[in-house]
Amino acid sequence: MLVAFENDFVDVIREAGYRDLLTLRSSSEAALKRFEAHSMSTVLQVPHHIYTHILHVSEEAMRIEHPKLDFSKVEKFQRLTPAPVAYAYEWAVDHGEENLEGCYWFCWAEEVDATRDGLLQGEDEIAGEPRFYPLFYIPNELVGAPLKFKFEETDEEED
Repeated sequence: MLVAFENDFVDVIREAGYRDLLTLRSSSEAALKRFEAHSMSTVLQVPHHIYTHILHVSEEAMRIEHPKLDFSKVEKFQRLTPAPVAYAYEWAVDHGEENLEGCYWFCWAEEVDATRDGLLQGEDEIAGEPRFYPLFYIPNELVGAPLKFKFEETDEEED
């Protein structure tokens, strides 16, 4: 489904194998940058004669942000991107009384099903389904490399 967003055209499709995600394609990387808030993936450059950039985004976030789009017209493709190396995933822990805690982490591509099952059957009750975003690079967190940022505790958190 080809959609105009401001001055750019973006092709919105579904790739088989990615649950709850849409694949956005464009000839311009800048056209996809505006959607990075809906994703834990990064813009991927692919060898295509028209759509040279791809980003995988949350379908739920797109439906909320762009309610006038007719998502029933989104085409489904088997696969347009290479197999991912790893996944970034997000989920929300439900602490009750409308108290949700957003969480994220990373897993290897072959661990997606086991990770999803572990979250759904784990001790913590989660709100909704975990969402997995494909990554085409190895995240530092999976190989024990130092994190790019450090969490600092404030006085309030120490109490």
